[in-house]
Amino acid sequence: MTAASLEVLAVNTYAAALDAAGKGAIGAVPPAVAEFATTARAPHKAHRDAWNGLLTGLGQQEVTTTPPSLQSTVDDMFGQVRDVGGVANLALTLEQIAADTYFAVIPQINDQKALELAATIHPIDMQHVAVLRYVLGQYPVPDTFANADAAFTG
Repeated sequence: MTAASLEVLAVNTYAAALDAAGKGAIGAVPPAVAEFATTARAPHKAHRDAWNGLLTGLGQQEVTTTPPSLQSTVDDMFGQVRDVGGVANLALTLEQIAADTYFAVIPQINDQKALELAATIHPIDMQHVAVLRYVLGQYPVPDTFANADAAFTG
């Protein structure tokens, strides 16, 4: 359920960023950045739907909400965004949290389908992290090994 809620948060945040860009609230947005946000949002929708499919297949409720404590943090960060760099930093934070969370929980997952899902999502989030780091002028792959430093434990 945590994974699905993180994906809901990512989908919603990318949508809010695209909405802000469309309204001119974050200044000029280079076409490549807008394309990244649109493209990055699509896998998060697919991930959300896959987690929800797994959950409902196990008799659980579909997850449509975000983790409250993390939503509050994102709202605070988004309230301080004034430009494309701010949006990229926010997206980087979310992608890193998601990637680190998947990495942290993979060894704990007993269900084969859930394990496969988490293991196939983690590298996608890491790809998003690398692109965002590059956009922000940072080295895209600063760590020699994956870690769980920013994992959400909420």
